[in-house]
Amino acid sequence: MDILIAFLVILMVYIYGIVYYFYTRSKNEKKRKSDVMVRGITHLRRGNLERAQLCFESVYVSKDNDCFLTAESLYYMAVISSKENEHSQALEFLQEAVYNYQLIDDIEGVEKASELISELE
Repeated sequence: MDILIAFLVILMVYIYGIVYYFYTRSKNEKKRKSDVMVRGITHLRRGNLERAQLCFESVYVSKDNDCFLTAESLYYMAVISSKENEHSQALEFLQEAVYNYQLIDDIEGVEKASELISELE
């Protein structure tokens, strides 16, 4: 009986360790993506469009369940495309950004994307 209890305790500790590992890993991944977004916005404001585009694309390509970061990365990719006079590509990014903003009911995001759409048309 004592061996069974010891085995169950070890098993519970092992399961807890696995759950804790994946929980902290997911939190670190979200923080990393937020840091990449901040870096991209910094590059955009400094006028380094290529590096900003790479940052936003890396967040967009990750395709996780965070619709806000996906929508923000699409919005900023549209801003970069509009600065490079690629208006059709910018409109595509903005339409997808609006869709993602609507999924999370972000009215401010929908409004800012819609304003940029009206400027491009």
